[in-house]
Amino acid sequence: MNLYIQIINNQPINHPIFEEHLLAAYPDVDLSNTTDFAPFIRLPQPDQVTLPRTELQVLESNYILMDDNKTYTDGYYVRDMTPDEITETTNIYINAINSKINDYIEYTNANILTANSIDLPIWQTYLDAITSFTYTDPFTVIILRPPFRDKDGNLLSYTATGAKPNVIG
Repeated sequence: MNLYIQIINNQPINHPIFEEHLLAAYPDVDLSNTTDFAPFIRLPQPDQVTLPRTELQVLESNYILMDDNKTYTDGYYVRDMTPDEITETTNIYINAINSKINDYIEYTNANILTANSIDLPIWQTYLDAITSFTYTDPFTVIILRPPFRDKDGNLLSYTATGAKPNVIG
């Protein structure tokens, strides 16, 4: 499948188009002799390892003219978020953290209603900890996990030795 991109004023515009679609839309175009379209080679988006970025950076793409001076390809780069994007992203993280905390509180309250006298203090201690939980950085927050049962069925506190790792927000 060959791709082409439209060229106006020596600049690629719009999105690449499959050759068959281009010829259907522009039946009079001679792809071997046109300056209105150029061959295009699609490259996959780089992953976090190939092109690292933080939570406050954005992967952007553009079209780059290759060394043959007639074929274009995808180019990728990382840019810092704008203040509005930072606010939006931060709010998404904060909302997700608050939702997880509320889920844990709801889960804990349900367990408190059915807890026996041995488990009740563990659930109550966790409820106190999770309801008073605070954080300063929503991108690195570690949310306290609720108590859990070991292989013998004993309820263990979130601070017990061997407790499951806490959740990073």
